[in-house]
Amino acid sequence: MTTPQPIWQRIRPRLSAYVAANQLEVTELVGAAIITVVNPSGLLVKVTVVDNIHEWFITVSDPITQEKIFDDWRDHFALANESNDAIGAEMEESVIDFLRVFQIYPIRVVIVKPARKIFGIQFRKTLQLEYLTPQGWVTEDELPTAD
Repeated sequence: MTTPQPIWQRIRPRLSAYVAANQLEVTELVGAAIITVVNPSGLLVKVTVVDNIHEWFITVSDPITQEKIFDDWRDHFALANESNDAIGAEMEESVIDFLRVFQIYPIRVVIVKPARKIFGIQFRKTLQLEYLTPQGWVTEDELPTAD
């Protein structure tokens, strides 16, 4: 008897193929999968892909201390008359692009806005990832496109 394919692999076939081809570590949970990659700069990224929604979550941490350095989430939603399948495919490509870039370029986390308190309300600091490319440190929006 064969083991049934995990639901995340059936729902996200391109992402599943990319993960398998690149021998990335996957932790399967009920309703989600966590893909783990070590960046060339030594940081650990975990991308959590949920089965039935078009959102994914990024956590970057120090592999030695397990301290969380950065976390973020991305979502994908319909524009005009996009089908659920089209949104799912767009999300898969976004996750694959993120994993590809994370495997290639060293990263750093920079503070865009420091934490501050205004009228007694504490605002978190705003962080972003930067990638070390041959052209220097760039943000995600400035990354070279895949060939």
